Amino acid sequence: KEAAEKARAKALVEKGKLKLLPESEPEAKKKSVAKPAAKTVKKSTAVLSASDEEMVYRCCGNLADVDVAKPDERRRIYFNTDGALLYWLPMAVKKAKMSNTPVEIAGLPRSFVYLPEEDRFFGDFGEDLLLQYALSRFGFGELDLKERLDLAVSKPVATGDKQTLEQRDAMIWKVALWTARGRLNQRMDPEKVYKLKEKPEFSRMIEIPHAPEITELWYDHRLSALDIVRILNVPQRFVFAFMSGADALGWLQE
Repeated sequence: KEAAEKARAKALVEKGKLKLLPESEPEAKKKSVAKPAAKTVKKSTAVLSASDEEMVYRCCGNLADVDVAKPDERRRIYFNTDGALLYWLPMAVKKAKMSNTPVEIAGLPRSFVYLPEEDRFFGDFGEDLLLQYALSRFGFGELDLKERLDLAVSKPVATGDKQTLEQRDAMIWKVALWTARGRLNQRMDPEKVYKLKEKPEFSRMIEIPHAPEITELWYDHRLSALDIVRILNVPQRFVFAFMSGADALGWLQE
């Protein structure tokens, strides 16, 4: 099996499909992409104030690689968005853009609104509470979407001592990473071939380990998540986390 995978990767290289890892590249350089996660994280304005190791855990979890050919192991890589905050973010954006009116995700303890004019999310809370929301499962009917006509002519004001104001893509990407923690939405297939339609801007979005290499491969080539895992020789959870974020933003095309 290992020999077959190496032959597949070599064939892809020979066909010119893997520009990041040419066949003539020194072996030591090939292995450099698999350095420990904490050492490859680059800080950006979107990275949490916690240590890099904590950020990696929050975004990618600690799930060990599994054999997806075995049903019992394959089930471990999945999560579902039922009752998750992540489910409501794209819906709030769609509703707000159709009505050109700010839309609140109602039912949360604090205000959380998408502002279409600014193309940003506003939350009357800090990052720690946002993380709790991302990890929570809300009951049926507990959350809903509510147009905030009052905010169409005025700016939201935080009532507490903290607030979150973040651009749409950066917010959805972040909540998707925190929700997935290195896993995939149940409707996603790690063996299905995709291509990335847009590139994340890591100057304002969380950059998880190996994200630049994953971006370049998936933007230039049609590959599956498992193809990328094999080509870059990185843990599945990093590629799955990236895939979950890109999927939440609608950036994966078949």
